[in-house]
Amino acid sequence: MWGTKAARSASGIFFHRADGANRLLRGFYGVRSALVHGSPLGDEHKKIIFEDMAQFESLVRQILVAGLRQLPSDEDSRKQRLAGWYDVPETVLADEVRRLIGAISSVNVKQGRLDLLGST
Repeated sequence: MWGTKAARSASGIFFHRADGANRLLRGFYGVRSALVHGSPLGDEHKKIIFEDMAQFESLVRQILVAGLRQLPSDEDSRKQRLAGWYDVPETVLADEVRRLIGAISSVNVKQGRLDLLGST
């Protein structure tokens, strides 16, 4: 699940920090979970939103910058690293397969690839 991977990656970047970054991330992840699952926001969630929003926004910016700085410069390595940050939904993968097969100009090659897909 993307949320779990993202939380682990973000926490990993700031693991050595003692300023409450992990507590803040867990708190806002709890707010996110309540909203996604249709639960009402409790007093603790509201407190987190109202009291910690500026600190959370700053932390998210720091995480994004730190994550981007860790990306390799060559394209293949960068794509591989980014792919490890989240699981690509199967619908996105299927759309990409459709796009790539559509880009094949040779009817024979295209049909061969479609036959391979049909046999899996």
